[in-house]
Amino acid sequence: MGVRRWLAARFPDWPVNRVARVAADDAGFRFSRAGGSEELVRWDDVTRVLIRTTDKGPFDDDVFFVVETTRESLMIPQPAHGCDGLLRALQQLPGFDNAAVIDAIGCADNREFLCWEREAIS
Repeated sequence: MGVRRWLAARFPDWPVNRVARVAADDAGFRFSRAGGSEELVRWDDVTRVLIRTTDKGPFDDDVFFVVETTRESLMIPQPAHGCDGLLRALQQLPGFDNAAVIDAIGCADNREFLCWEREAIS
């Protein structure tokens, strides 16, 4: 039995077993939660992107992409399948702050890092 299956059998609520998925394309992204609910977000609706870190790691999710839209705020755990592709897509937003991503990934405290905010249209 592999280590991952052994851990999953003994710790069913461990974060690695709460699988979420995210897939990004030119139009936006789809976020599928572990419980089965799904959100579809268009890039035009995104108003702000943050990274939220917590002091809960390494045995719980401790890095989240927070994508705010005109209607809602989504918290996407960094271990979600496809999160690397989401980050690459977010980095295409004009003025995206990659330094904030670097700072966030190195943080083990409860903090938020603003990566991008839509400019107000006058």
